[in-house]
Amino acid sequence: IGWLSTTEIVTPEMAGRGNVTFLDMGVALASGFIGAYAKARKDISSAIAGIAIAAALMPPLVTVGLALAFEEWALAEGAALLFLTNIVSITLAAWITFFWLGLRPGKGEDPVATRRASTILVVLLAGVLVGLTLWNLDTLASSRIETVLHDSFQEAEVVRYEIRQSDPLEVVARVRQPAGSLGDNSEIVAARDALEELLDEPVKLSVILEPLVDADVAAANMEAKDQIDSILGQTIRSGQL
Repeated sequence: IGWLSTTEIVTPEMAGRGNVTFLDMGVALASGFIGAYAKARKDISSAIAGIAIAAALMPPLVTVGLALAFEEWALAEGAALLFLTNIVSITLAAWITFFWLGLRPGKGEDPVATRRASTILVVLLAGVLVGLTLWNLDTLASSRIETVLHDSFQEAEVVRYEIRQSDPLEVVARVRQPAGSLGDNSEIVAARDALEELLDEPVKLSVILEPLVDADVAAANMEAKDQIDSILGQTIRSGQL
């Protein structure tokens, strides 16, 4: 579907699926617990399990497909890690929940197969933990990126920023500053150069500027404008201009 698309825009929702954290693993564990508990109880609709699991699995999987079509390799890698994290975490949480509820393999089950399945799950979990650790080591520069942004926009307020896994790395910042200084872009260029020096790699910096207008300043400007208009009007009427 991504290859058939006429645009190749990475939306904020897609970008969010490429930044996987340990918090995502916690959400997946909760989804697995809810899904397994609903499946095991007859008085709870089994549709809850499907909703919880679909909400955790489908968005990152779709993001992987679109990112591959758009040749956004870093985004595809992050979304794939999120998908693997979710599916392993859901399986682990369901396994623990069923065991807690007293559901055990039947006597006819092959114990070797059961141990093999458990071993595979533990190995996958270990792989996910290693992948999350390595991935988040790359994003530990987030605090330093925030420092660079604050230092670059000293007379402004960095409202929020977002790091998007792409090639090159993309940083989107929302900056609030006085309306009179919106025309100066030197701080944006300086911020990009500082980020590239910090990360030692090319950085695409996009800045959303929000004008900040102080009510007292606005009132003073309106009063000054009225005075200028009055003086010009008097001058025109007297024929001096």
